[in-house]
Amino acid sequence: MQINCENVIDLNHINIEDLNERKLAFYLDTNIWYWLTYPDSNTERLSDDYAHFVNEIHLAKDTKILYSHLTFAELTNIIERDKLNSQL
Repeated sequence: MQINCENVIDLNHINIEDLNERKLAFYLDTNIWYWLTYPDSNTERLSDDYAHFVNEIHLAKDTKILYSHLTFAELTNIIERDKLNSQL
C-alpha cells in the first residue's frame, strides 16, 4: 500500500500563507479538543503545538475547521471520566 504524503502537515512548520494557497479544511478530533480545552490533560507540549496549529487555521481566510457534535459529546464524557478517576 502506497502512502500519500501530499497532505501531511508538520505542525511545527505551518504558516498562514501555505494554508491560504491550498484552501483546506481540517477535521479536529476529540483528542485535539481535549488537549486544547482541558487544563488537567497533562499534555502541555502537545497543547502548545495544537494551539498554534488551530490559531493558524483560524487566521487563514479560506481554511475551515470541521467538527462533529458527537466529538463534543465524547469530549465531555472523557473529561467527566477523568474527573471521576482523579477523585478515586
